[in-house]
Amino acid sequence: MNASNPSMEKAPRHMGIELLRIVATGMIVLHHLLAHGGLLAVFPSPGPTDAAMRLLNAFAYCAVNLYGLISGYGSSGRFRPARLVGLWVQAWFTGVVLTALLSPLTPVTAADWRTALLPIGSQEYWYLTAYFGLYVLSPALHAAVERLSRRQLTLTLLGCAVLFTLTPSAAESLSLSGGYHVGWLCVLYLLGAWLRRYGSPARSNWKPLLCFFLCVGIAGGWQIAALLLKARGITPLMDGDQLLHYNSPLMLLASLALFRWFLRLHPSGRLERFVRWAAPLTLGVYLIHDQPVFRRVFIVLRLTGFSSLPTLLILPALFSVWLVVFAGSAALEWLRVRLFALCRVDRLCQRAGDRLTALACRLLPEEKARP
Repeated sequence: MNASNPSMEKAPRHMGIELLRIVATGMIVLHHLLAHGGLLAVFPSPGPTDAAMRLLNAFAYCAVNLYGLISGYGSSGRFRPARLVGLWVQAWFTGVVLTALLSPLTPVTAADWRTALLPIGSQEYWYLTAYFGLYVLSPALHAAVERLSRRQLTLTLLGCAVLFTLTPSAAESLSLSGGYHVGWLCVLYLLGAWLRRYGSPARSNWKPLLCFFLCVGIAGGWQIAALLLKARGITPLMDGDQLLHYNSPLMLLASLALFRWFLRLHPSGRLERFVRWAAPLTLGVYLIHDQPVFRRVFIVLRLTGFSSLPTLLILPALFSVWLVVFAGSAALEWLRVRLFALCRVDRLCQRAGDRLTALACRLLPEEKARP
């Protein structure tokens, strides 16, 4: 993995899964436009336009789960400090440059600079922080996958599914913060590794897609139904957002179905060349468009003006903004990659990682395990 790629050390790249990485990043951008951009709150609720926005949000919501599955599917379990160094440098550089460049457009606070200078551990980049924890734990997780039998691993994952997706959110010790947690990424990693070892592409073209759309339709539909009930003074049996957590059963099933469908795909020709070019830029798209100052200037509540548009123009307008944000972030990330290559930043990160590895080897020499 280079510093711009969010998965770990890889076997030969599966182009269908690399395409899924791009799709998942697009889903993340769409979710942020709907949530941060204000489209989930600006339309009268409940109403047809509001319902359409909520269904679209449900469609995009399983993107984080897809990233976790991709990490487990493509990982070799090797831990190399240079990878974490490179990832930290990328996040640090992106945050500092964007904060400095955008400071004339908005007041920049001490908290903004703290996030830019210390991106790991920041609540603004929760996924990046959780991914650091996942990477540190990956050798142990990989060893478990290699040593456990298929039955043992499957039963372990079934137990995780019951504990972490079916447990009411009130049970704080098992809720994993709705999926915003390194523990949930570890479960997804193990699921992705299981799919690599024992899974197979979906045999049907339409069944996994039907499962995906059914799951997101139920999750989004329940949210809309709960709003309708509350509008009539009826308390729903379950909160409307209960099924729209990363670790909800429906979101997990939706992500697994979509993942298996993309396993069927093997892009070739121009599409393959595009995937090879775009997939390594996806983490940069996430870091740029969700950078706090960038988000505040270009995204937060910037889409509320769509409420004055004719209903038929709202979706085309939304997807136009989505394309601009996605393509613009990808272009900026491509420039960063070229600059890092010119300055040989990756080589410096590799040297720093090698020194950390050498230090660890001196302090912790290998020794045989006790029988």
